[in-house]
Amino acid sequence: MPYRHHYRNSRRKAYWALGAVAVVVLVVVGLLVVSQRDGPDGDSSTIATDRPTERGTDRDDQRRRHDKKRRDKAGSKGQEDPPSWLAGAPDQGAFVPGGAHRAVLTVTSAQGTPVGVKYAFRTGATYRDGTVTANGSWRAAETVRGHEPLAGVIGQVASGSVTCTATLDGRVISTRTSSGRFATVLCAA
Repeated sequence: MPYRHHYRNSRRKAYWALGAVAVVVLVVVGLLVVSQRDGPDGDSSTIATDRPTERGTDRDDQRRRHDKKRRDKAGSKGQEDPPSWLAGAPDQGAFVPGGAHRAVLTVTSAQGTPVGVKYAFRTGATYRDGTVTANGSWRAAETVRGHEPLAGVIGQVASGSVTCTATLDGRVISTRTSSGRFATVLCAA
C-alpha cells in the first residue's frame, strides 16, 4: 500500500504542475496579444475590448493601410511611381501635354505560340497593370493621363519570335521584335 499512496501523490503533483504550466502559458500569450495591439506610443487604448467586433474590420484596416502606403509612395504630386520594369524603359519623347490620350498596346508571336504579357497603363495618379498569357496575340487599349511613361508592355515567348507595339493617339511610339529561346520585348509610350 505505501507504494500506491506514493504513486497517487506523484500523480497529483504532476497534474498541478501541468495546470501551473498551462496558466503561465495563457498569461504570456495574453500579454503578447495586448502588447501587439498597443498603439505606437505604447498606449493600450486599442486593446480588443475597444475595437469593433464587426466581421471584416481587420481586412478593411489592412486595405486602408495599403491605400495610405500607395498615396505616400506617390509623393507630394499625388502621382504613383511606375512599376519598376516600366520605369527603366527608355524615354520615347511621346508625352503630349494636356488631357487624355488613347494608348494601345499589342504583343504578337510569329508562330502563334503562347505569349506571356505584363502591361501597365497610367490612368491618372495611379497605374492599372496586370499579367496575362495569350495564345498568339494580345491587345489592350486604355485612356491614359499624366506624365511618361503613360503605358508599357513586356512580351515573352518560350521560343520563336515576338513583337510588341505601343501607340499613342494612333501614332506608333515604340515597336520591338526579338527571337530565340525566351525572347523578350519591351515597348513603352
